[in-house]
Amino acid sequence: MSGGSADGKLKVFMSGRRETGGNSHYKDGLTGVNHTWAQTAYKDDSINARVDYDFDDTHRLTVAYSHLQGDDDYPFTAPYYKYLTPTEWERIKQYYHNDRYGNINNPGYRNLWLMWTGAYNAYNKNNYDVTYSFNKENGMESFIRYYKQNERYWGSFGGGDGDLKAPLPFTKEWDEWVKTNYVGRNYRSYYNELKNDGVQLQLAKSVGIHDLLTTWTYDKSKYLGFSTRTNQKSVTERDSVLGYIQDKIHINDHWDITPSVRYSYYSDFSRTNRDGTKWNSAESTTTITPTLNTQYAFDDTASMYLGYTKVYRPLRVSDYDMKNGSAPAGLEDEKGDVWTVGVRKDFSDKTSVSMHYDYTKMSNAIARFSVWDKDIKDFKNKYVNAKEDKKSFNFTISQKFNEHLGLNLNYSHACDEWKAKDGMQFDPDLTWTNGNVNTAINRLRPQNIYTADLTYENDKLSVSLFGNYYTGLNTEAFTSNRFFVLDLAANYEFKKNWILYGTVSNLTNQAWENTYTYYNGIGSWPQPGRSFMLGVKYKF
Repeated sequence: MSGGSADGKLKVFMSGRRETGGNSHYKDGLTGVNHTWAQTAYKDDSINARVDYDFDDTHRLTVAYSHLQGDDDYPFTAPYYKYLTPTEWERIKQYYHNDRYGNINNPGYRNLWLMWTGAYNAYNKNNYDVTYSFNKENGMESFIRYYKQNERYWGSFGGGDGDLKAPLPFTKEWDEWVKTNYVGRNYRSYYNELKNDGVQLQLAKSVGIHDLLTTWTYDKSKYLGFSTRTNQKSVTERDSVLGYIQDKIHINDHWDITPSVRYSYYSDFSRTNRDGTKWNSAESTTTITPTLNTQYAFDDTASMYLGYTKVYRPLRVSDYDMKNGSAPAGLEDEKGDVWTVGVRKDFSDKTSVSMHYDYTKMSNAIARFSVWDKDIKDFKNKYVNAKEDKKSFNFTISQKFNEHLGLNLNYSHACDEWKAKDGMQFDPDLTWTNGNVNTAINRLRPQNIYTADLTYENDKLSVSLFGNYYTGLNTEAFTSNRFFVLDLAANYEFKKNWILYGTVSNLTNQAWENTYTYYNGIGSWPQPGRSFMLGVKYKF
């Protein structure tokens, strides 16, 4: 809903949305059977509101507010039906009781998570900002903004965990057991809260062939974590100052060069535990990184761009030992370089082609590897600094057959390579299935992704048939080495401001996955099967 004053100075916008869904359905790639995936129901709500007041052409006050909340079941993973027999169920429980975890040590291990009845995730987010714009030059805006974010997350892993007397799932006895062990929404096993307050200032100015822009942000973050199970509570705080200065230089009508410098300051982590102990995890860090981009238009139908960025990422909270606040010995901030190049060419009013290539060379990336530890005289899995080379390629063709029918084709490919540094030695016997990042990062995703979007538009009717084709997947991790998924969507304005819409997702009911972990085993995260949605929209 939107509206405003008669003179156009005041503008008001509001929107609200509720989305709910029951348990999803999927086709198991291992058995070929359609199943209902328990614990996948959800309910998500959102409200957005914004008020603008234009004092004149360059001065504006904007107040924006967004609220999101959800109460969603926690699905864990889909069952491994091969091991869902009376004999295997008893074995899995006994192995778990004797500290045998994961699909490798306890085949069908993930079936245990069916016991976690009533598991859920919930969240409540309230974010707002106030912006005063006081100048505008050549499309660039000068403003000052204050923002505040308050996000809360909580939930539980349900009840019944590890009960050796739990009957075989999906039987009459199981149904009774679930009723007895169900834990409702009133129970919380964890609670996290994130608070961010910040001020952002942006200044823009055009001087001759130069478009100058600078933005500075001061952010104060606070993270609270509480676990009911362990009765542990902690508060982590960090301040940061981020800024950049950019100059877009218009060399001529065809050529732009944009150098920029980014500044970042991160304070040390200040963490307070439940018992009152406090530690600072590391010294504060300050860095300046350059970026250079350029774009050249050969004519109205062809252009090219080049870019370079210096990468810097300080150690995160997750890189530290939460018990005493220390990082793994010798672990340093991430550093690297990124180069990009792209071209675009319109062969006619109906046909265009574009290509993009990205090369990232991290001289000091952070990864988890099994490396030689001289103290224990064996290989040990730990966070270390390593070298990383990452390459990605993207190719797109757009074709307009006539005023109604069009087709967009896209191909993308990515590949990573990790190397040891500083005298480290990777475990030569480590296979991709138990943690070798160098091979797993490439085998645990599609090597090639092809997409096609066939669209039809005719006055009040629009239809889209969208296809995704994934190839190069490893069958030790996925139920097939390739997946082809089709989605169909249509919109029809049957009356002014009234739109009827419908979608069919996974049109052919393809069994497919896009995530794997050796801990849970193959087929543990299936994507939804064929599903339908029909609705009506009204524009105020």
